Amino acid sequence: MLTTKKCPKCDLGGADLKNADLAGADLREAELTDAKLDGANLQGADLRQAEMRWIVISEDHGESGFSEIGDIDFSCNADYKVSLEKVNLQSANFSDTNLSGLFISDSNLRAAVF
Repeated sequence: MLTTKKCPKCDLGGADLKNADLAGADLREAELTDAKLDGANLQGADLRQAEMRWIVISEDHGESGFSEIGDIDFSCNADYKVSLEKVNLQSANFSDTNLSGLFISDSNLRAAVF
């Protein structure tokens, strides 16, 4: 998966993906419950309808101090106790997303769609 960046509908529950380069990865409908994503590059990743329960992305990353996960489509998936701290959510699409249980702190939300 780390080589091809294609893993639709795969089970990555509890996977240690810290600092993984998942930019542009196809993770549609993937199971990411309890995944460790600190410092992972998820820029442009397709996470539509992925299960993201109890994930935390909180490690400072790069000169900006933000983990990079901008340009992600969170439609209909980020509604299960997701904590996004110090992340770049620039241009993230939260339309049609249930935001209950979503905690966003100290993050870049410029041009995000809600």
